[in-house]
Amino acid sequence: MKKIIKFRIILFFFFSIFFMWGVVTSQYKIFPYQLVKFLKDNTYDKVMNNPKFYPGVSRQSSRNFSKFYEKYPNYLKNKPFLSRYNKNVNIWSDRLYYNHKNDDKFTNFYVIKIQRHQKNKVKIFLPTETQIYRMLCSINDNSSYKDWEIVNFEVAIIGKSCVHTTVVKKKFNKGIFKLDPGGPVSSDPIFILNTFSETELKIY
Repeated sequence: MKKIIKFRIILFFFFSIFFMWGVVTSQYKIFPYQLVKFLKDNTYDKVMNNPKFYPGVSRQSSRNFSKFYEKYPNYLKNKPFLSRYNKNVNIWSDRLYYNHKNDDKFTNFYVIKIQRHQKNKVKIFLPTETQIYRMLCSINDNSSYKDWEIVNFEVAIIGKSCVHTTVVKKKFNKGIFKLDPGGPVSSDPIFILNTFSETELKIY
């Protein structure tokens, strides 16, 4: 009985090591990540995960564009960026969600487009005093907005995991600030009142 327990402990220990090594390998792309990827790309993907779009062209054909993916690694705009807000414009950089209610309230605003599930804070430089508006989802942790003012209208930014309805605002002076992305279910939209030119605001 003791031998069986000891064997199970040793087995669990080794499985834990292999699991953790797999997580670290995938996260930081260290050995044997490239080897495993090469084997997967040239075995499983070619046989089981290679649908044919039409004769001579399959998903593997996209490899012909690898030089572009390598040359322009930020082609999906993963980093936050500033954009002038317009009606029905996408709120996030990686989603097609937009506002359905009271859009006319934001005719003179910028939006900082971040990822829908952004985790890192957004560091910005404001060139002048202005107001920042955030849209909140009721199932997020909204404790970081306890000193923000609730405005007298709502929005309807409808997404799969969260619907943002409540709008809060806060005045900011000129300077550098770190904005909480919101969450944990979804990040919160960042709207900034247009009191400066688009090129003056900096996002780090």
